Amino acid sequence: MAVNTVQTLTSSLSLAQSAAAGVSVVTVPYNNYNSDEYTNFAGALSKLNTVMPAPGNGTNATGDTPQEVLFLVTDGVDDTNVGGTRSYAINTANCTTIKNRGIRIAVLYTTYYPLPTNAWYNTYIKPLQANISPTLQGCATPGLFFEVSTGGDISAAMSALFQKAVTTAYLSK
Repeated sequence: MAVNTVQTLTSSLSLAQSAAAGVSVVTVPYNNYNSDEYTNFAGALSKLNTVMPAPGNGTNATGDTPQEVLFLVTDGVDDTNVGGTRSYAINTANCTTIKNRGIRIAVLYTTYYPLPTNAWYNTYIKPLQANISPTLQGCATPGLFFEVSTGGDISAAMSALFQKAVTTAYLSK
């Protein structure tokens, strides 16, 4: 699993905000691409946990390092192949591990809309539907959860989430 860097480490908040505004939805290239098993949320969180450095306090004091904030943009549903079987889940188990390291998690939830006349949706996703938003809110650091609907401005939502993350920065001992 690859991890894409939107912006390398920078002390320029305007540069980071500009990069965050350029984040958009991944478009699956065609129907049944990768057997429609395109979202490995648990694997992504696990990989991200290994590549994110230990956070500092962000004080600019000698020897201190920047705070770390992980931004997630997701519909919240893991759709991947597990042991040869397609799996649908809301898997945020690694969120606690990441937050326990002192890394804050900002979540932009792209609303997963019900498809009540679709048999696949009714079988696999409907049983999860009511738990998607609350589970993602639990993954997010308090105050760093936003939801954006289809047709909404994802760039504006990401910018607002970024602003919230930098204005709610905190110092820890």
